[in-house]
Amino acid sequence: MKDNRLEQRIQHSLNAELSGLNTTSWQRDQFFENATGGTKVKRKLTYSLVLAIVMLLIAATALAAAITNGFGLMDFWKDTRDNVEIPEDAGQYIEHDLAVEETEHFTVRFREALYDGKTCHIVYDVIPRSKELLLFDKPLDEYWYAQTRLNADIEEMLEDGRTILDRWDEGGYTSGWQVDIDVGSDTDTIGETSSRSNGILDEETGIYTGQLDISIGSLKEERTLWFNVWMVPLKDMHDEESLDYDHGEYVHMERTFHAATSGEEVILVNTTPVLFSSIGVQVDQVRLVVLPQEIQYQIDYSLTDATLYHSIFDDHPDADHTVTLQPEFRFVKATQDGDEPVALPKGITGNFSGYSIDEEKGLYRQTGSLGRSNFTDIYTLCAYRISVPIETVSFQVDVQNPDSFTPEERVWLQESDRSKPHK
Repeated sequence: MKDNRLEQRIQHSLNAELSGLNTTSWQRDQFFENATGGTKVKRKLTYSLVLAIVMLLIAATALAAAITNGFGLMDFWKDTRDNVEIPEDAGQYIEHDLAVEETEHFTVRFREALYDGKTCHIVYDVIPRSKELLLFDKPLDEYWYAQTRLNADIEEMLEDGRTILDRWDEGGYTSGWQVDIDVGSDTDTIGETSSRSNGILDEETGIYTGQLDISIGSLKEERTLWFNVWMVPLKDMHDEESLDYDHGEYVHMERTFHAATSGEEVILVNTTPVLFSSIGVQVDQVRLVVLPQEIQYQIDYSLTDATLYHSIFDDHPDADHTVTLQPEFRFVKATQDGDEPVALPKGITGNFSGYSIDEEKGLYRQTGSLGRSNFTDIYTLCAYRISVPIETVSFQVDVQNPDSFTPEERVWLQESDRSKPHK
C-alpha cells in the first residue's frame, strides 16, 4: 500500500512539475535509461529523491529545448546570405512551434515560420530516436564539414577531408537516412518563382534542422500550404542509389498562413520603359512590394536588339551546342561615371533566378529582394554578365494607384492606409 501511495506521489509531482515541458519520447526514454542505469529500480525511492529526479529531468529537458530551439530563421539568414539586411524587429513576425509529428524512428517538429504574403519561410527539426541513425541531405561524397556547417569554408572542408560516407564508416551508425521536404498547395502554382532549402546536422545530438524558403508569384493575405518531410533509408550506404522507399517515413503538415503585416505595406511600380542599349534589352516594368521584412521585386524585360543580345549572352562551348545566358540585374547605389557599382543589401529571401516568360517573343522576368530600409523613389539598376557589370541606369518608381491593383493585391492592401511605409 505504501508503494502505491509513493507511486501516486511520484506521478503527481511529475505531472505538476513537467506539465509545461515539451519532450519527445526519445528524450524521455533516454533520461529514464540514464537515471536508472538501464534497469528497473527495485529499491524504495524517498520523496527527496523523487524531487531530485524531477529537477534533473527539468534541466535535461531545458538543455534539449535549447539545442533544438537555438538555431532558427534569423540564424539561417545570417549564415547563408551575403550582403543581407535583417530588420531589427524581424523576430516579432516569426511564429513558433507550429506542429509536432512522430514516426517510427523520428520526431519531426515544425518549429518556426514567417509568411509575408509572397514567401513562406519554414524551419523544421528531424529528431532521431537513436543517435545511431545518421541523417543527411547531401550526396555521400560531399564533405562532412558541409553537412554540419551552414557557411562551410572551403579551406576548413579540405583540412577536415572526411566525406559523409567516411563519417558513416567511422561513426558506428546502424542506418543512414536521406532527408527531403516538398511543399504544395491546392490553390496556387508552387515554384512560379523559386524555392531554396538549407539543412544542417548537429553532430552532438544527431538532430537535423532544415530551412525552406518558398516564394509564390501571387500576393495573398491568406494562403494554405502543405509540407511533406521525408526520411528515406539507404539499403547500402556505399550505394547512393539504393534508397529504400518501401521503408521510408514521412510526416505531413497542412496550415493556413496569415501574412505578417505592419499596416504600412505598399506597392511601387515603374511602367516607363528603361532602355539598356548596350545589351539590346528594355526593362518594361519594375514592380516592388514593400513588406515588413524586405522589399521583393519583379523585373520584366524584353529584347530590343536580339542580334546584339545574343552576341553578348550566347556561349559556344562547342559547334553543336549553344547556351544563351541571361543578364542579371542588381539594384546598386547611385554611381558616378567610371565607378564600380556597389550592390544594395539583399532582403532575407535573397536573389532568385531569372526565367523566361515567352522565349519566342523575347520576354523575360527576374525576381529577388532588397533590404527593408532601401525604400526610395529613385532606384539604380545595373545589368551584369556573369558578375561583370555592363550598364547602369536610374529610374523613378511611384506608389501604385489602387485602381490598378489586381484582386489579390486589393485584398492584401484593403485593411489600412499603407501609402507611407516606415523606414
